[in-house]
Order: sequence, then structure tokens, then C-alpha cells
Amino acid sequence: MNPNGCLARCLRALVTVCGLGLGPSVLSAQKALVYCPVGIDPTGCTTLVQALGDSGGPFPQRVDMGYDGTAGTIDLTSADLSPYAVFIVPALADNADAKPYDLLRTATVANRLRTVLLGRIAVWSGTPDQGSLSRAQKNTLVRNLAAWGAANYATSGLRGLVVLQDYSDSVAQRYAWVAAISRLGVTADSAPGIYSEVQALTATATGLLNNGGQQLAYANMASFGIEPPGDSSGATADARGGTSGGQVVLVSSLGYGNGAATVKTDRADYAPGQVVTITGSGWQVGEVVSLVLHEDPPIDTHPTLTATADASGHIFNNTFAPDAHDVDVRFYLTATGQTSASVAQATFTDDNFAVSSVSPASGRTLGGTPVTITGTSFTSGRQPFTVAFGVGAPVSAARVDNQTLTATTPAHTAGIVDVIVTGNANQGNAASVTLTNGFTFTRVNPTVTFTGAPGNAVYQSTFTVASSTNSSASPVYTSSGACSNVGPTYTMTSGTATCTATVTWSADANYNGAQATQTTAAVKKAASVTPAAASKVYGSVDPALSGALSGFLVADGVSASYSRAAGETVGSYTISAALS
Repeated sequence: MNPNGCLARCLRALVTVCGLGLGPSVLSAQKALVYCPVGIDPTGCTTLVQALGDSGGPFPQRVDMGYDGTAGTIDLTSADLSPYAVFIVPALADNADAKPYDLLRTATVANRLRTVLLGRIAVWSGTPDQGSLSRAQKNTLVRNLAAWGAANYATSGLRGLVVLQDYSDSVAQRYAWVAAISRLGVTADSAPGIYSEVQALTATATGLLNNGGQQLAYANMASFGIEPPGDSSGATADARGGTSGGQVVLVSSLGYGNGAATVKTDRADYAPGQVVTITGSGWQVGEVVSLVLHEDPPIDTHPTLTATADASGHIFNNTFAPDAHDVDVRFYLTATGQTSASVAQATFTDDNFAVSSVSPASGRTLGGTPVTITGTSFTSGRQPFTVAFGVGAPVSAARVDNQTLTATTPAHTAGIVDVIVTGNANQGNAASVTLTNGFTFTRVNPTVTFTGAPGNAVYQSTFTVASSTNSSASPVYTSSGACSNVGPTYTMTSGTATCTATVTWSADANYNGAQATQTTAAVKKAASVTPAAASKVYGSVDPALSGALSGFLVADGVSASYSRAAGETVGSYTISAALS
């Protein structure tokens, strides 16, 4: 451990801009990435994800886990790192049984992280991601560190790094990996020490240790220590354990993005050969700004571009266009002022991101149609994908390969709609492409039933029909031929011909109109005449004969005349009726 004289010599001047800068409400649109070695001491990872991503954290529901692409992690060797404002490494330890830091030492991962981690760096020699005691205070420290590290992302596009204690078995190897993924070299202090309070030495520490206006303090909040950084490191010793003379437990580097310098491109994605227009502001008047392009994955290198800041501090360059072999590459554009030393970063892609077809090209308005979407540059780094059909809410789309997505259509009103595919959905670098008139929502025929009409019915009789449908339309009943109706009740109006009963449903939002019919043969109504019995005394005059008509209508005009069989001897005689 360095003596206090060296410690004092290594402390840099306090800078008032070192405060947290951005609060949780501002960071809610940004994302954090937590290093989570799968199967190795998952406690710290889980704690950090919860502390940063719950409703009280600075990144609500916007914290991802990074490792090798398994167990819910994103793959640090290939995943798009541009959406993340800060990378947090939990307290871990290399030992004989496990090497959790090994992935960070690999050239691929180290180079990718070193390209993007140009913002603030904080190293805390403590384990606030471990244990349940003092959980509220530990969560506050973790949130303060992450919010501070992310503070330059919104303004300068610079991503921060937060490192918690490396307590590997080999003291010499502790924190050695930090220099591989960032610009900062960190050396562990070999002397033991445990601290339940710390002394803030800079404004940065005051902000990081703020807990509702009071300085954070809890049992075992820091331990061991970090060697004070050298004067040329660009870092400061911000806090030490205890109230005086303890080990350095917090080291930070503000990075390059604390001024007003910015850089941006006119698009998020470019087709091969399309000119990239680079602009920026906040640079020192007249200074030359270098513009360095890093490819991810690295396919080739590009000459350093330059721009000279004008009288307003603005820069402009439009001399670069990606090549055809740059398709599926993400570019990180780092701008560095040669006089001010200010740095800003932007990112864009040469993915030729496009959608060309949807199959099938139509489906029902009720939704639920599985579709395959074909296009280009549906790369893994552009996940997650969503697809919107018309003006409705987007649905998630699953990536099959670089040319194929699958999705299921939502419910939608009938008609032809645009299909909008969005990559990096709900992230700061989201980009969308549209297939105009790409899908047609069509109504389907409803399922209907129509029953109750008999095969035949007698003149003047009635019957009632019934119907059903799975559409929202109401049935309308009509009749033709030998019947009439009131609603579903039909009356036979003839004894001949055929009655046709019809039910009709109009179209609704999801179903076509429909019609169903039933036919009933008319049957004549039965009619009869029955002579009435009569008698007389032998030798007398015949009485007036009569009878009864049944089943005839007055309108029919039917009448009957009656007569009996001839004869006058005593006995029975048949009475007959003749209709006219």
C-alpha cells in the first residue's frame, strides 16, 4: 500500500462536473448490460439486474445480461453493444475452480468492449452486489455507480464502465483485465482492510455516496483496496476506507465526454455506396477533429477522416460510403478533437436492412395467421425484431436467419396494409423498413346454421325457424313463394307451389355476409261434406236434407245440394251430397 504522502500526491483537483448528472428518470430510455458468467457465482449478476432494472432503478426493465449467449445472456462476441449506456462487472474472483474473467480477456471480446467503453469508468473495491444485509444501502450505491457511468451516453454517445471488487486468488492478477477492455489500468492494493464507512475525497465520490442527502455507510461496505492511480492515468482516487489514512476504495476516470462535443450521422443504416453524412457540434473553433471508423465485426480498416470545426464549433464530413462487403457490419465512429482532446462517438450500420415479401400475403381479420417475412440483413445483432401490420401495435418477430423472420398476424380491420419491420425494437438505435401494401386482411365466411322449416306444410299452417352465426350480425328473415313471415314465424299462404324461407346476415368487421335458405312444399288443406241424418214416417213427404261443409273458405264459394236414394218402403236410404 502506498504511503499517505504518495496518496496525497496522486489525488487530483476536485471537479464540480463529476456529479451523477443524469437521474433515473432520464436513464429510463437507456439500457444497462451486466456481465454474468454463466454457472459462476450468479448471485452478483442477479442482484445487479434486480437493483438496476426494478421500478426504483435507473434502468427499469432495461437491463440485459452479457456473456456467451446461453442461459438468457447476450453473446459478447457478436451481439450489438450499441444500445447499452453502461457495462457493469460484478464482484468476482478467479481461482482454481473457476475463471469468471476469462471471457473478458479474449481478444474478440476485449477489443469489442474497448471500442465502445470510452465514457466514464468507476472501480469500487467492495461487494454491494453480495448479501442481503444493508440491501437498501447497497442498491443505492449500485444505482449511483451505474447512473454516473451512463451519464455521457445521451450527450456524447460514450458508454461507461463500472467495476466491482476483483478478489481473485492472485493479487497480481486482480483487475489486470480492466486495461484490456478500457483505457484504464488498475492495480490492487495487497494490504487487507475492511471498512464500514469511507471518506469522500472528490466531488465524484460525494455524488456516488449520496443517500438522500446523507453519505452512505454500512457494515463492510468496502474492503482490500486499489493502488492510487498515477498522475498520467487520467484517473482520480476518489475515496478511501475509514475516516483517514485508509486504502483507496474508489477510483474513477471521467473519460472524454464531459464537454459539449457531439458527433452524429444522418442515418442509422446505409446501403452499400450510400454516402454517410457526419456532423457534430461543441468542438473548439478551428480545431481538426479526427474521425476514426471501427468495424464490428472487423472486416477491414478505413483511413482516418478529418473535419475542421467552423466558427460555431460545428464539423461536417461526407467523404465516406460503406462498400458492398461491409453489409452486416456495425461501424463505431469515434471523433477526437486534436486541440481540445474532446471525444464523442456515434454508430451506424451497413446492413442493407430491407423487407421484400410476406407469405402468405393475406389472412383473416381475426388475426392468428402465421407468416414468413423475407428480407435482408435480419442479423442477430439487430434483435429484437417486431413487425407492425398497418397502424396497429407491433408484434414480436422471431429471427430464423439473416433473410427470414416469422410472426403471427394480430387482429386488424379488413384492407391492404403496409408491413413495417423494426430491428433493435424499443431501443435507442431502433430502425424500421417498410413493405408498402405488403399484406391484406380479409373477412372470412361465418359459420351459420338454419333449421326448423318442415319438408311440407298444409295451407294456413305455421312453423318457426331458428338460426345461429359466429359473426356479430343479426339475422334478417324473409319469405317468398307459398308463404309469408313475421320474423322467424312463417305461415303457408297457398296449398300449392313452394315456400322459400331465407335468413340473411350482413358483413361485420371480421366476417363476410351470409345467407341460408330452406324450402317447404305446400300441401292442400283437407275439405269435406257430411250429410246430416234424417227420417220420415212412411207415406209422408221427405224432410229437407242438409249437411255440413268442413275445410272450405267462404271465398271458395262452395255449396252442397243433398238427395237420397229412391224408394218408399220402410228401410234406410243413403243421403248423398253434390258440391257446386
